[in-house]
Amino acid sequence: MNEGVFKSYIDLLNSGHSSRKAIKKLREKDKDFELTLENREQMALNLIEKEMKKYDKTVVACSWGKDSVVVLHLLKRVSDKLDKEFDVLWNNTKFHYPDVYRLKDQLEKDWDLKIVETKAEKSFWEITEEFGWPGVNSGDRSDRANQACCYYIKKKPTKKAIKNNKWDLYFDGLTAYESDRRYLNLKDYGVSHYHKTFGLQKVHPIGWWTVNDVWDYIEKYDVPYIDLYDKGVGKYTKRGYSEEQQGHRVDRAIRNGCWCCTLALKYQPEKMKQLREHYPKMWKALMDKGLAKEIAKRKLGQQSTLFDGFFDEETKDNYLENRPCWFDKI
Repeated sequence: MNEGVFKSYIDLLNSGHSSRKAIKKLREKDKDFELTLENREQMALNLIEKEMKKYDKTVVACSWGKDSVVVLHLLKRVSDKLDKEFDVLWNNTKFHYPDVYRLKDQLEKDWDLKIVETKAEKSFWEITEEFGWPGVNSGDRSDRANQACCYYIKKKPTKKAIKNNKWDLYFDGLTAYESDRRYLNLKDYGVSHYHKTFGLQKVHPIGWWTVNDVWDYIEKYDVPYIDLYDKGVGKYTKRGYSEEQQGHRVDRAIRNGCWCCTLALKYQPEKMKQLREHYPKMWKALMDKGLAKEIAKRKLGQQSTLFDGFFDEETKDNYLENRPCWFDKI
């Protein structure tokens, strides 16, 4: 993109247009208009610098997945330039993929990070016992189990940490193309907005980046990442594939998070397949804790048409051994 076109894009942003609307407007004049990685990178750096100059206590939420590590890398570049410190908030759920802990320790040392670690108010197993399995009844956040999981594992510990540390500026790696809900959030609130629940300014520097933008940046700067992303299954890879949903793009690619998360059962069964093939002990733990029985209950109504008899503790291992892929989705 030439300098003039990029300036027109920035002018539209400065006049109040969202990134999405600015791109749409410029494409009306030039159907081939597209932002380059360099454009997106510079915009993210400019946004971070602009916000850091306005606020006193900065934090970046980091799960050590690809998106939040890219934001962490961008933020470090700006903080070094401005000579301003920032904290790193890590919600340690105790259910991370093994390589998360290695990368966290590596970057803490190599990038001289100040990490504030939170603990979940209830463990995932406690939540399943009290509220049921997240994602099994519904993928909607109104579901009781889904709400409880988000609240006790992420929202409540985060809110407490914000209060204790008096942060007033919060960065994260949220991107619009991960889900319909995140797309709508970015569309409605933009890449920077005041978050009433947390009581601070919340900023999404790579909010409109695609999964390919993120990986292109990682490769450009040789940013370290966890080995989970190199353990693809079928089309479920680190770059994955894209599809249309509700009139907008959704990137279907490997995502970090709690390995025990069951929200993908209805919408992205490849996640469970990845767990089963690359982390078999973790997959077996999920099944033995009751997920296998819960899936069978939904799919069979307790009576099997695949094997003789009913699904119970005596027949469970037969199912898991002979048809493990049957438990990848609901």
